[in-house]
Amino acid sequence: MAQITLHIGAPRTGTTVLQKYIFPHIQNPSYCGKRPHHSALMHSWGLRDAGQFFAGLPAGGMTQELREQALRYILTMSFHLAQESPPREDAVRAFLSEAISRLVRVAVGGSVLLSTERLLDTAASLNGSHLVGPGRDVVFPVHPLAKACTAAGITPRIVVCLREPVSYLASKYSRTSFQRTAGGLPAQTPREYIQSQSELESTLPGSSVLSVAEHTPFLKAMHALGFVKAVGFKELIGSDDVLGMLGLENEGKYSFQQFPVENDLGGNAAKKALIMEKIHSSLDQCGWLERVKNAQMYD
Repeated sequence: MAQITLHIGAPRTGTTVLQKYIFPHIQNPSYCGKRPHHSALMHSWGLRDAGQFFAGLPAGGMTQELREQALRYILTMSFHLAQESPPREDAVRAFLSEAISRLVRVAVGGSVLLSTERLLDTAASLNGSHLVGPGRDVVFPVHPLAKACTAAGITPRIVVCLREPVSYLASKYSRTSFQRTAGGLPAQTPREYIQSQSELESTLPGSSVLSVAEHTPFLKAMHALGFVKAVGFKELIGSDDVLGMLGLENEGKYSFQQFPVENDLGGNAAKKALIMEKIHSSLDQCGWLERVKNAQMYD
């Protein structure tokens, strides 16, 4: 039976460890994941090239390089469709469904796992911005991707890990600060970060980091897209059977304790505690603290 599993993060919930050390060992489904520490988006692509790529996929097994490229095409088309009124929308949507069908058909066992946390970020949420310009995504790319799976006749299985809201937002803020510095963007205070995401959420509901931190309505939105398997971050990193907890049965047993910590971003305990405190107070000042606490389902 054809099956597609979308592991969408959330960001800052051990995704790099999963993608680098654990998912590559699964036997079924076929794993198509991003290369750790590399962008999965393509800067230049076309439907003709994509058509030739998917038509040429060999049946019964794909190399790691082919699986990575398949993910890049699928994510890039999903990102394209997440824009407001994207060019050639109908053609790209139709081809994305065809590409998914082809990928599942050639996969061993007819089952595929796609993994990238970029499915759960817009450009604005990724960069800590409240501005959405031309050609930028206005919804998380998981939405058009899940709909394309359904159009292909496959109800997607969405796997997501959620963590305690304040710690999630503090970790996301630290990562965004690192990216802004690397990209030459101005630094943000925690208050500026939460305020920008609050403004983004007000303009485009469901497109900011705050929407992921508000567990109950976020999961309701995901349930509208497919079957959902949600787990808590603390529960996941403490498990001795990570794949089983994520619903990937009959695979090897792995735990996070077996592997190095990835993307820690540095900083001592006192600095991290200070960021947590400032994120907490910023949420309170922006009217979000009670919202995320009341909606919390996982730690």
